[in-house]
Amino acid sequence: MALFSYRAQDAQGKLVKGEAEANDDVDLQANLKREGLALLFAEEKTARDRVAREIKDRVLAQFCFKLSELLGAGVPLIRALGIIAEEETTSSDEAAIYKGLIDSVKKGNQLSEAMTETKGAFPPLLVNMVRSSEESGNMAEVFANMAAQYDKQAKFASRIKAATLYPKILAVLIVVVVAIIVGFVLPQFKSLFDQMPSLPTATVILLAITDFVANYWLQIIVAAIACVLVWNFAVRVPEVRRAVDKAKVKMPLFGKNERMVCTARFARSFASLYNAGIGAVTALQIGGATVGNAYIESQFPAVIDSVLSGHPLSEAFAGVDGLSSKFVASVRIGEESGSLEKMLSSTADTMDFEAEEAMKRMVGYLEPAMIVLMAFIVGFIIIAVIVPIYSSYQSIGAGTTGY
Repeated sequence: MALFSYRAQDAQGKLVKGEAEANDDVDLQANLKREGLALLFAEEKTARDRVAREIKDRVLAQFCFKLSELLGAGVPLIRALGIIAEEETTSSDEAAIYKGLIDSVKKGNQLSEAMTETKGAFPPLLVNMVRSSEESGNMAEVFANMAAQYDKQAKFASRIKAATLYPKILAVLIVVVVAIIVGFVLPQFKSLFDQMPSLPTATVILLAITDFVANYWLQIIVAAIACVLVWNFAVRVPEVRRAVDKAKVKMPLFGKNERMVCTARFARSFASLYNAGIGAVTALQIGGATVGNAYIESQFPAVIDSVLSGHPLSEAFAGVDGLSSKFVASVRIGEESGSLEKMLSSTADTMDFEAEEAMKRMVGYLEPAMIVLMAFIVGFIIIAVIVPIYSSYQSIGAGTTGY
């Protein structure tokens, strides 16, 4: 059982807030419904701990694929879980989780209930999809679909890391080059510069930076580490996280890419849940938590309120600042044509492709920007060093000619 804080609406339309224990948000919704309340928003109190222990997408993809193959071949569920747990590629932590599932299922629990008991090892999206398959009897098919989805998510994350590797290397090179020049090269010229009566402004600035780094290098390192720690702590504060994520959405150049990536995440999750027959409200609650942007996620309670009030999904989505207008238009077309389920799947595929293209464009912007930045820094340093030396040689030459 987990503790949830929730907002609900009674028969008279009055807003009710409170806390209650339930196995998951679906169980909470059913409990409140029996009390005459319509669930609007729910949040698990231990959500931070849940996310920290959640199985990675790559492992989930392998788990779902293997389970789909075994169940499709007629292997009983408990035996299938045992086979996966005993494989050489399964880590000890993963094996412990899978054995926990086996113990729970042997006690008579459904697999979805067993997944919930792991306290967050399995994401709500997968748990609800499994619960839906238990009712419809197509568990092998659902696991195959979820394997494909988590495989796409894992590959997309891997491509993001690979694409951003070069800009990261450039950033490190910039720091290293500047550190070498400021820490080792420029001090060799300091005695020469001290003998000059006047220096260009660029050289004065560069020497001041060199002196500052030489005198306070330890304080600089400590300050840098402190800034990183403070930042990591600050972004865990919900208000700060929302503000940061809002800035990502509003950025003039990269904001469009952020919106596309977030829309792709939501579109895929929501399409899977909705097409599996899970109610729109529950699908919005679970899918909204997969967006990956706190600012956009914070707007989903209003989306749920709008849907409960009888408004179409497309109209509710239109009010979310951060979702792609193309996604909203596709949902509207699906509602008007009566083929919303098919349109959601098609749109999710399209959003996945466009999100990947958006990431490529963003990295394409970063690479030349980093190169230009490096060229500017190195050029500034070279000019600051060469100009006074060249001026000194000119003065010597002029003095010799005059003699």
